[in-house]
Amino acid sequence: MMKAILTNQHLGIFLFRVFLCLQILHGVLDNIVSWNRMLEFRDFLQSEGFPFPLMSALLSVYGQFFGALFLLLGYKSRWAAAVLVLNFMLAAGVHLANNDPLTALFPALNILFGSVLFLFNGAGRFALDANN
Repeated sequence: MMKAILTNQHLGIFLFRVFLCLQILHGVLDNIVSWNRMLEFRDFLQSEGFPFPLMSALLSVYGQFFGALFLLLGYKSRWAAAVLVLNFMLAAGVHLANNDPLTALFPALNILFGSVLFLFNGAGRFALDANN
């Protein structure tokens, strides 16, 4: 049993990558399909003191979207993961600055540390880019 798990660890990495990327894509899809939702995100960022809030919202949403899409496909995975790490470091920082409860911080931390995994290890065997 353990030998089968160890010889197929690439499958576990692939499944985690799919789960993580689908979670990110699900989280930003509303901002992509609805300009009003994007403006709500802009307003939130403005209330948090982000510079150029509309540009910050667009960079965050499309960084997450393309980062997750590239990571899902296993294309330029480490670069995609780096974009996601930066974005979710900022997201976690906002939660910490607001003294949000730990349960509110968990989604950002889960994505942050999942992205750190792929930053250091690449996308694994099932990837488009052999140099991921």
